[in-house]
Amino acid sequence: MQTTNLNMSILAFLQMNETLLQATMTTRTEVKLNKKNKAKTKVNPFSVVYKVQKSVVDINRDYEKAVKQQQAVEGVPTNFEKEKLTWGKHICKAVIEHKNNLYLQTILVGKRGKTTYENANGESVNFADIVEFMPERKASAKQNLEDEVQVRTFAFKNILELVIKTPDMVIKLTP
Repeated sequence: MQTTNLNMSILAFLQMNETLLQATMTTRTEVKLNKKNKAKTKVNPFSVVYKVQKSVVDINRDYEKAVKQQQAVEGVPTNFEKEKLTWGKHICKAVIEHKNNLYLQTILVGKRGKTTYENANGESVNFADIVEFMPERKASAKQNLEDEVQVRTFAFKNILELVIKTPDMVIKLTP
């Protein structure tokens, strides 16, 4: 098994490889926080908080097909139809361009390790301190699934590392 650290951008690699890929991706994304807690009794003291996490994702996977497969597994009608992209345009199967920014569209398979939170200075922030300011996440009613197929789109600037495993090698890509 060969490991390689290519000096190739994620975009260039994905434009050349539109087959189904599985990758481990490390991201640093800003956490959306409400100005007040859920009870509206406490003001949010945090200015910016980032979530750093490592996830296993599918790249170039057909979203509609994935939902229909999961509907079949759960024994519900396989009648899902994906909606047209309402923002940006696909420049290859997994990459969206919007307002001169690039985004990687993935389907979440699972998470690896512990998710951490940090402020703009890179100092650790305790999840328990921010959870009351986080908005509620709602499942997609359109999928009609208990185990929802989760599409996650990440700005390239938020991707710290993308490690793709192929039968012959491991490829590490950075934006």
